[in-house]
Amino acid sequence: MSRTLKGFTLIELLVVIAIIAILAGVLLPVIAQAKLAAKRSGSISNLKQIAMASFMYANDNDDGLPIFANGNALEVGWQSPRVDTWVWTLQPYIRSLKVVVDPAMGDPNGYFGDGPNATFWHQNASPDYGVNYVFLAPWERDPSGACTRSGSVNSSGGSHPSTTIFYTETYAPNVGYDDTPTGGYTDAGSWVVTAPGMLSILTDDIAYCVYGGMDWSEHPGSFNSGKPFTAEGSQLYGHGADNVFLDGHAKYLTNAQQAAGTDYATSAYTHTQITHTTQYLWDYDGTFFGATPPQ
Repeated sequence: MSRTLKGFTLIELLVVIAIIAILAGVLLPVIAQAKLAAKRSGSISNLKQIAMASFMYANDNDDGLPIFANGNALEVGWQSPRVDTWVWTLQPYIRSLKVVVDPAMGDPNGYFGDGPNATFWHQNASPDYGVNYVFLAPWERDPSGACTRSGSVNSSGGSHPSTTIFYTETYAPNVGYDDTPTGGYTDAGSWVVTAPGMLSILTDDIAYCVYGGMDWSEHPGSFNSGKPFTAEGSQLYGHGADNVFLDGHAKYLTNAQQAAGTDYATSAYTHTQITHTTQYLWDYDGTFFGATPPQ
């Protein structure tokens, strides 16, 4: 007696391969989303630790939050003289520079590892998270009008801490040899983020300064051509960013949610304007530095 061995036909093999391909196509996006969710969870944890360190600092400094810079603000990022931002001011409370590295953005320049670029002047200015400096660590002019001073506010003095963004994810804008913005963004972070709509309010202010390259307008005619400063750093998260608020809670917001109360993405102006102060998520006490944005 003979036994005939029967194998798979070509059609059967093709069907099996097709099924495997379909399953892979279904599962790979799910796995990618799971990885992204894990990274976002890590980012939320980082932001909460940074906020907690800020509150601990305030507890040791008469309720004052970390200042913009502990010296001439124009010298931040220089090798000498040394001027520390919140990144180094908070190190006694954070105890790890890894906390300022967003899991999804990473550290492409090796600023926070053990390599030759891991210098304090890089780390000072290039964390993956930026502080809401306009309202919570004001950049002030000295008597000559130069932007050299740093201000601060009390951690407990805000009128609506649960809806005031404290820190968020950032990328630094590209600039020319004279620090003039040239459009687009680097792959390094920035220790500050300009609150949406405040560029036009503070550009010519006699008391406070603002970074001209950090705008929010997503209108096609805007300088950054649809790439708002804070949100550009979080495109890895689906056109939004993780944020921690002045009361310590943290959550993800889309670009439009971050810019609530402004004409972001719809403004016909070069820069975003504040339209509804009651919806705004960045101000400290509702005064807007004496400015009167439209309601």
